[in-house]
Amino acid sequence: MNYVQIENFPQIPLDFNSSSFGDAILEALDQTFSKLGEAVKQKFYFFLDTNFKISKENIPNRIGDFVYALESIFGASALLLEMDVMKTLQ
Repeated sequence: MNYVQIENFPQIPLDFNSSSFGDAILEALDQTFSKLGEAVKQKFYFFLDTNFKISKENIPNRIGDFVYALESIFGASALLLEMDVMKTLQ
């Protein structure tokens, strides 16, 4: 289990493998990519699965691979998408 330590606060355990965390990631991704349009969102997930062998359901288990794929597909613009996902998770 990973921990987040903030000065003068107790450690907070984070379980990145929990289903609730995975569900939150997938929901945040859906919200972010829905802003680009439903067709774009569906094509993105299809392209991700076809070219990078990452199914939508497997994204939470392969975050590093997903970020690599996102940056390969969108280049520098991937950072904007990543920031939007993080804002949604917050």
